[in-house]
Amino acid sequence: MRIEIKMLMMLLPLVLVAAFSILFINAHAIDNDGSESADQLIDASNGIVPIVVDTRFPASPQESRRLQGIDNNPNNAAPGSSASSVTSTQDATTQAESAALNQNATVNSESANETASTVTISATEASTASGNWSFVLNDRTNNGKLKEAALALTESDHVVFGSGNITEGNNTRQVTASGLEDGNRLDLNLTTLGTVNLYMLSLTTNGDSAAGEYRAHSADGQSWTGNATGTKSVPQS
Repeated sequence: MRIEIKMLMMLLPLVLVAAFSILFINAHAIDNDGSESADQLIDASNGIVPIVVDTRFPASPQESRRLQGIDNNPNNAAPGSSASSVTSTQDATTQAESAALNQNATVNSESANETASTVTISATEASTASGNWSFVLNDRTNNGKLKEAALALTESDHVVFGSGNITEGNNTRQVTASGLEDGNRLDLNLTTLGTVNLYMLSLTTNGDSAAGEYRAHSADGQSWTGNATGTKSVPQS
């Protein structure tokens, strides 16, 4: 009996060592398997639950929108995303509108320039023939006689008319004038009173001067040609 008790006393430490070894191995195996550790069990018993983050899902709504290509900031939108497409469309629309505005401004500017040019030309044409004119008629075939005509002309809708005097030597006669103006072209007919003579002037005007040719017809059937020059002095109001 004593021998058995001694044997048990000798085996007891070995049994205890083996038991603790088994417990240690099991605890280590639990930690390595990813199960809860002793600290985690203690925290859980105290109501402390650790926050577990699943990396398979976005951590925030902003991150989710970024991954999906939806971002409130168009500059951060991923290429090919809907936000990027919207931004590109908006940029293209803005550029198209800007180009259209520039084109309209150019067209309006050109139209204004053309209108101003037209007004200037029209004003020039309208005032070309109106005024006081002095003409010199140089006969080619009638012994080279010179005639001087002083006329007061008026232009209205390209129609020119007026009156004045024509002088040859010491002989002065009254004369009426009528004709047409077309740009720098002036066709003017002078008819003397009394002894009727007709002078048909074909002139080219340049500002306040005119030059060209004429053909004359007399009441007795004679005709002759010559050169004509003219100068406008004070415009008629």
